[in-house]
Amino acid sequence: MFHKLKKLWVGMMFVGLILAGIGSSIQAEEAGQEMYRLYNPNSGEHFYTADADEKGNLVRVGWRYEGIGWIAPNKSSTPVYRLYNPNAGDHHYTLDASEKDMLVKKGWRYEGIGWYSDDAKRVPLYRQYNPNAQAGAHNFTTSLEENNHLVSVGWRAEGIGWYAIGEGSAPVSSISRLSTTNNRVVDENGNPFVLKGISTHGLAWFPEIVNQKSFSNFKYDFGLNTVRLAMYTAEYGGYCTGGNRAQLESLIDQGVNLCKELDMYCVIDWHILSDGNPLQHVNEAKQFFQKMAQKYGGLPNIIFEICNEPNGGTTWEQVKQYANQVIPVIRQYSDNLILVRQTQARWF
Repeated sequence: MFHKLKKLWVGMMFVGLILAGIGSSIQAEEAGQEMYRLYNPNSGEHFYTADADEKGNLVRVGWRYEGIGWIAPNKSSTPVYRLYNPNAGDHHYTLDASEKDMLVKKGWRYEGIGWYSDDAKRVPLYRQYNPNAQAGAHNFTTSLEENNHLVSVGWRAEGIGWYAIGEGSAPVSSISRLSTTNNRVVDENGNPFVLKGISTHGLAWFPEIVNQKSFSNFKYDFGLNTVRLAMYTAEYGGYCTGGNRAQLESLIDQGVNLCKELDMYCVIDWHILSDGNPLQHVNEAKQFFQKMAQKYGGLPNIIFEICNEPNGGTTWEQVKQYANQVIPVIRQYSDNLILVRQTQARWF
């Protein structure tokens, strides 16, 4: 009897090990491939790839990373083919071999299998077509809401492109709302935080620096986490000396949005230089920072630099007098970090 029970137990254990192996295999399969979704603001194309290096290279040259589009199975019996149109410069994806062959005959380049569709058909990827676009004519999404919105503005619903094993997710921000403790910058958890950044020159003189490619290079090639937008006040074309304020504020807006997209901190800098004493334009400063704080003060990545480089015979008491007028204006709308700079930075 004991031997029979022993054989039964060993047999059950053997079956259990087999089932455990199958289970772990299924679990590994379920992990799947994260499919990165990117957007080209110049052509309007959405691009999808499982290759993190390819994603990184595209972001460096100006594409916007939009997060994980979906989770694809590691393998299935249904491949999704990837093709490239050398004339329009965009990609197309299909699990239809006949559509792939037809496009190749028309001059598209076949680039191989991009990923796989889920044979169990759990999560649909909806396919839409933009009849007005010359490039980036197709979009694929797991979101029925996004599908319906695009259709409402003129895109054509083309059904289901393929299937995923899981839905995607938006990128997780690394931005923490900063504050100070004992004149030290800290993150939301009270840990010391280092801002590593670069400053533009005067926005009035070199507006072309405010672009997706430059800011992407600052982050991915230089390893920076902060861009300062230098608004000179008194030099030629300065904000307080005849500069086009609408254009200058538009550049601030572009810079803020680029930093937000790239998960970087943005310093809005009121750049004192030849005017020396910040009290010379204190009323303009109050108006400027009221507008900036109202518009951007709710964003955790924004830092206000209210007085950069006071010089000449300007005293710290004069800088303090200026700061005590400007800081309350910002504090009406924002608790974000404020920087006052003389020979050493002061944080508030």
